[in-house]
Amino acid sequence: MTLTRLENGFMPRFLLTWLITAISLLVTAYLVPGISLDSVTAAAIGAIVLGLINALVRPLILLFTLPLTILTLGLFLFVVNAISFSLVAYFTPGFTIATFGTRSLARLCFPWFRGCSIIFLAMKVNLKFA
Repeated sequence: MTLTRLENGFMPRFLLTWLITAISLLVTAYLVPGISLDSVTAAAIGAIVLGLINALVRPLILLFTLPLTILTLGLFLFVVNAISFSLVAYFTPGFTIATFGTRSLARLCFPWFRGCSIIFLAMKVNLKFA
């Protein structure tokens, strides 16, 4: 596969983002104690579920908890992020998280791993994720 095929849409951008998300879930499960993924398939399903929860459920949770988020000057967003990650673990077979503290730590580490992967790939292949 050449770079021009990748840039011209041979591999859709959402598929590439899904793959990066699945790999980031695997890295998070490997590095954060208390998180376990049974297989690569569980990570792939978890990436799909994470995308759905971030697109559909998390905005509703943010809307309903907005007064509490404002009252705590945004610190309640850590709890909202942990809840959304808990929902991903609940709906994904083979993905378990031990404690609430582990959920919070995972939700802090996961975007960092995903962001670094996207930046590395964008530098390597000259892709633009806008």
